[in-house]
Amino acid sequence: MSNIKNITIVGSKSVLTQHIVSALIAAAFNVTILSRLDTAVEQSAFPPSVVFKSADYASHESLVEALKGTDAVISLIGAMGLASQLALIDAAVSAGVKRFIPSEFGSDLQNAKTRALPFLAAKLPSEERLAKAHEESGLEYDLVVTGLFLEFGLFDDVHNLNLLGVSIPNRVADFIDGGNVKISSSSLPFVGSAVASILQHPARNGFVRVWNMQKTSREVLTVIQEFTGTEDWKYLNTTSEELRTRAMALLQTPEGLWPSIGLQVKVAIGGEGYGNDFNNDNERLGLKALTDEEFKAIVKEAVEKAGAAKK
Repeated sequence: MSNIKNITIVGSKSVLTQHIVSALIAAAFNVTILSRLDTAVEQSAFPPSVVFKSADYASHESLVEALKGTDAVISLIGAMGLASQLALIDAAVSAGVKRFIPSEFGSDLQNAKTRALPFLAAKLPSEERLAKAHEESGLEYDLVVTGLFLEFGLFDDVHNLNLLGVSIPNRVADFIDGGNVKISSSSLPFVGSAVASILQHPARNGFVRVWNMQKTSREVLTVIQEFTGTEDWKYLNTTSEELRTRAMALLQTPEGLWPSIGLQVKVAIGGEGYGNDFNNDNERLGLKALTDEEFKAIVKEAVEKAGAAKK
């Protein structure tokens, strides 16, 4: 069993924060949320037992002071702030933190094709810094791979990207590389439970892979159409290489950063050979995937929210 008790979560506004906090408290961990000095935190949105701190992320001394007494840090720093995660790792070492979970929570960066995508490659310096810190100071760490957030694929179709290969509101199915690649996905509450369980087990000092749904785009569409019917659907057949090429071209344009990021994520999620069909560590961690009936219930809710149920 782990000797971790006091957890500091860095980042109050992540889509994961509430879910991880709830799971940690349910598992009897003590939780602190650390934010930047200029960030307004809605403390009433969290359980009363949560402690709130702020720090100057540009100051090593400020971060070290904020992390004193912390057993484990969970970083939920956003993509545009990953450079500050390096300072956070260094401060964790100085503060005597035992364990660190960086802001991964997505694609499998052990896959060479995924690592080559610029947006995801931005996470590599933190992985390298953690490996070095582990070797030099004994700081333990876990790189948590979750695949796609299931809600982003079913409920929140970000920029109409069809991240799970299917857009319910638009009745569009986009079969990337034929649509037969298994897409690993994790619901947000499941990610919270996974993090709590990971901290209750010995550190991997490497990658930990979890998911509670793994289906191809074609399999997902079959379930969705049980509730929407099959009429008026549009079917696309895109290759991951087409999407990758378009993403790289967008990076050369003034307003292309975010559209490019979206396409890079879509490639990593559904492209053949990008490693999102990974095996999981659920059994070791005591985690369970969704049953077919549980997944159907979630899909039914998504279809109803989209107003797309068949008459």
